[in-house]
Amino acid sequence: MESKEKHYKEISATWRNFEQIIEELKLKQEDLEDKIILDIGSGGGGFAAGVKENPELNSRVISLDPNYNLEKLSEENANLIKKAVRELKSEQLPMVAGLSQELPFKDESIDLVISNHAVPWHILDSADKVSKSIKEMIRVLKPGGEIRLHPVDEKIYNIVAIIIEGVKRKELELKRREDLVIIRKVVMENKE
Repeated sequence: MESKEKHYKEISATWRNFEQIIEELKLKQEDLEDKIILDIGSGGGGFAAGVKENPELNSRVISLDPNYNLEKLSEENANLIKKAVRELKSEQLPMVAGLSQELPFKDESIDLVISNHAVPWHILDSADKVSKSIKEMIRVLKPGGEIRLHPVDEKIYNIVAIIIEGVKRKELELKRREDLVIIRKVVMENKE
């Protein structure tokens, strides 16, 4: 199995473009229209650049990656991020340095959370980080919103299912489609 560092340097941080991410997350146009979208582990911002190039979507993408704090990166990794941002044309888009375990967003403020080749893959060595990340994604997700995580194998799916079981189960639907997990926050009716 390839190392996480090699995966990061050669794949995650740079070369996934909008079309690849759409395909891997099995997103349709209606999944992207009129949304505030959080892209966790967004690397060079290829997804945000793709949404910007499709103004008919009328959506806003916030790219979140711990590596946007370039001062703390090695020179080589900082240069990889800068190169990817230039090549993916995402220089002028909102990019936030942060961790999935401590999302700097208000409760129920995001329509769609995506993480492609990032969470939980890059933090599997810590069950606590995975649990905190999933709970944070659920916290910021609006009712009716979705979380899409890719790639996910049976082990990761089972971990996510256990976390979901402990968090307001009645409000959440969990689905697996091949190597994709979809968590949907159900709109609950008021009982007044």
